[in-house]
Amino acid sequence: MTNDKTYEIAYQVGYNDSHYFCHIFKKITGMTTKEYKNQLSNQYSGSTT
Repeated sequence: MTNDKTYEIAYQVGYNDSHYFCHIFKKITGMTTKEYKNQLSNQYSGSTT
């Protein structure tokens, strides 16, 4: 898990436009970057919500 902002991650993986990265991310994963980060956070904390 990372504390990097979405725009930082987008840049790290080669996207200069974070909005476009978010669009592609949702298309591939079926969830927003926030939803994905929350899901990972819940998995690491042992939460089921």
